Amino acid sequence: MRPATRLLVVCLVLLAGCGNPTGPAPKTPEDAMTMFLQAVARRDAKAACRLLTGQGQARMLTVAVQQTEKGGGSLSRCEDAVARVSEIPGWDALARGSVVASGGGGLDSVSVRITYELDGDFHTGGGFVDPRLVGGGYGVSSFPVPGH
Repeated sequence: MRPATRLLVVCLVLLAGCGNPTGPAPKTPEDAMTMFLQAVARRDAKAACRLLTGQGQARMLTVAVQQTEKGGGSLSRCEDAVARVSEIPGWDALARGSVVASGGGGLDSVSVRITYELDGDFHTGGGFVDPRLVGGGYGVSSFPVPGH
């Protein structure tokens, strides 16, 4: 294989992991965050993990260990972390919240703010959504946790 061809193959393999492997790609940052929050609320770990970037999956693993009573030990799979994190009360309320994006453009992260009602009080949480390099759409790189 020629060096130029080899370089092209390596680049394509590296970029392949940056897209949304299955399912429709969220068309807006608001769609990405809403779809992610709804997936966690319904405990659909595979869908939630597909909507996360690599940075978002790392955050999910951290939140799973820090925020749950079953947090002993470590986790290595995003799906296991979503299963654990989805037990935190309030995901349904967060998933019904109002999502507004601001800033970003091009390849920049987009700031997303979610306002939701939980136990009679209004809360605001924030996160970030990044454009996908391959396949279009957006991926969630940071997300709020209900009640925190």
